Amino acid sequence: MILDTLFVLSTFALFILTISLLPLLVFACWRYTRSKRAVIEGMAQLDSHARQQMGWMPKEYLGTFDVRAPIRLGWQSWGLMWRQQNTALHRVLWRGLPNAAEVPEDIRKSARRFRRYFCFFIAPLTALVLLPAFLSLAQDMADLTGFSTRICYILLGLCIGLMTLLPLEKFQKWPELGEGT
Repeated sequence: MILDTLFVLSTFALFILTISLLPLLVFACWRYTRSKRAVIEGMAQLDSHARQQMGWMPKEYLGTFDVRAPIRLGWQSWGLMWRQQNTALHRVLWRGLPNAAEVPEDIRKSARRFRRYFCFFIAPLTALVLLPAFLSLAQDMADLTGFSTRICYILLGLCIGLMTLLPLEKFQKWPELGEGT
């Protein structure tokens, strides 16, 4: 009787905590998207020669909910621009912005804010959301294939690790200004 009451109270407390954190998470996602846009659009304002020397490819920000972009740009060019944008943003996450005098301070602040929001809000939230799905998928895979659950956890973990590491260009250092591309 007492344990049931404590279980109900703890479940209610977790529900209230989740509901109270929801506006903070929405605000963090909004600021994260704004900082991504500021980095891409700020770097696009630099002249093309400086961008080319720094190895910066994207010229326009493509938002997640921009459903008209594939129609406006064409599927192949949209896919290429999306891949270039994500690779550049991954490089910003891993390496920061290129060390060049042409990069203004407000773009550097946006990049720092982008990295901070990713590390403290987006990555932990994604891990919390995807962990139960990963465990469920591994158990279903074990039931379907007949392998042990441990092997399925390891195989799925390796697949997710490889998918996270690709493309390898995101780990490259930004070229120095005198080196070229």
